[in-house]
Amino acid sequence: MSPTSAAISRRSLLAGVAGLGGATLLAGCRRPGTSAIGGTTSPKPGGTAVLAQSADIAPTSVLAQNLPNLVLQRLVWNTLTEYDHKTLTPKPSLATDWSWSADRRTLTVNLRSDVTFHSGRPFGPKDVVDAIERQASPPTGLTAGQLKAAAAAVTGVEATGANQVTIHLSHPVTNFFDLFEAMYILDSESISDLVAGTSFVGTGPFRFGSRSPGVSLSLKKNDKYWQSGRPYLDGVEIRVVSQPDAMVSALRSAQIHLASNLPGSTVETLRDNKSLVVTALDTQDACWYVGCNVSIKPLDNKTVRQAVAYGVDRQKVLADALGGIGKVTSIPWSSTSPAYDSAHAGTYSFNPQKAKSLLASAGATGTALHIAVNAGQSVTRGIAEALQYSLQQSGFTVTIDSLQDADFTARLTGAKMPGLWVASHGFGQMSPATLLTGAYPFNSAKNASNFVDPQYATLAGSVFEAASDAAAKSAYSDVTGYLLDQQFVVDMVSSSYTYVTQSLQGIGYTMLDFLNLDDAYVA
Repeated sequence: MSPTSAAISRRSLLAGVAGLGGATLLAGCRRPGTSAIGGTTSPKPGGTAVLAQSADIAPTSVLAQNLPNLVLQRLVWNTLTEYDHKTLTPKPSLATDWSWSADRRTLTVNLRSDVTFHSGRPFGPKDVVDAIERQASPPTGLTAGQLKAAAAAVTGVEATGANQVTIHLSHPVTNFFDLFEAMYILDSESISDLVAGTSFVGTGPFRFGSRSPGVSLSLKKNDKYWQSGRPYLDGVEIRVVSQPDAMVSALRSAQIHLASNLPGSTVETLRDNKSLVVTALDTQDACWYVGCNVSIKPLDNKTVRQAVAYGVDRQKVLADALGGIGKVTSIPWSSTSPAYDSAHAGTYSFNPQKAKSLLASAGATGTALHIAVNAGQSVTRGIAEALQYSLQQSGFTVTIDSLQDADFTARLTGAKMPGLWVASHGFGQMSPATLLTGAYPFNSAKNASNFVDPQYATLAGSVFEAASDAAAKSAYSDVTGYLLDQQFVVDMVSSSYTYVTQSLQGIGYTMLDFLNLDDAYVA
């Protein structure tokens, strides 16, 4: 069975698809594999869309799903396939079709023959070979992507025709099309310019114009884009606006057309503004969690970590810090995931007495905890304050450590947090194997919590290499039960990346939240 058909049957395991509260997704024109936001008037060619985000783009992390690049990447580059949001079925993009061998260890992919890079160079099989090799072994200057494990399962990839590649795997890989969803096809001839941030060359709807680091990036329409008649826009400008209030002011005064990922409490204040459209993406790719560094006592004791899980008032976090955007949960999977189970999602709820009892049984009553937050993300401070209040009701003594962005990132990637920390993780909406082998909070080989257990590695491997839907379903349940027991990651709220738009219609996004402006236009 191919991953295409497997994705469909995995979907049939779900009782239904539960959407997040909040914004409504309007019907509109849609490219395969993307979800569309609106289109209430006829498209009008021309104009420049002005977009705002709180942090500068990060060119060296284009192999990964990195928040600062979600607006940029799909504008400049394309992927081989893009998922349908309802079925997780891969749809053609730079690839036209594909087929698996009977043992699911050989994949043959046919490519479009009419695609050129912005430089004029034709796109072809070697670009796919290079892209897979980059995912498995990133070149100097580029950060590894989260799908490295899937790429590492490739034992060989070769051009087997003028517009065809054949990929050989060491074993079946359940999330191989997640790799295709994340693997933007870069121009091998301009990697050094990409790393330096001086030029970006792809096959996408917009080409590089100019950049002022930390301030703005301008893109121009690709007149030779392979999607006929697209894009409608003449260009795009991405501005860095660090303060949410300034971004909201620019939206209201129509100085910008789109603001990305404003804090939930800020978004809530904009819902009644009839000139703005607030959209919580249906991917649900933002699960807020409390991480536990298990190398620090008493967090090495799972009973104490379970006490933390019962001491978290998820409803307070959702209401006070996230503006009601999302749904409380105890598991990392979004409600659209084949691993989602509503009973598992409700395992932990706020129960101070239960938390106190667990602490007493562990001999850890009065435990002092430090919660680290990223000072550059105001929403994490609000979450930490909600946690501080509820955890102190549950028998803990809590101190909030506000760390500068560079320090927070270094501690997170170095697995050196002071105890607890607040952050969000993605990949709960993708194949479960991607979260277990790629998302750093959960990576069974190495993670931010310093949690290592051969049993966990075995469970993650059973998800990664499941040979059938029945085996996959059983593996999902087993690994979810294990995560709920160990609680080195305490999931709280499954939320969404948000876009707020002013006079910009027809926008779309991929299953990994990358903005798609193929069909966008200024109304």
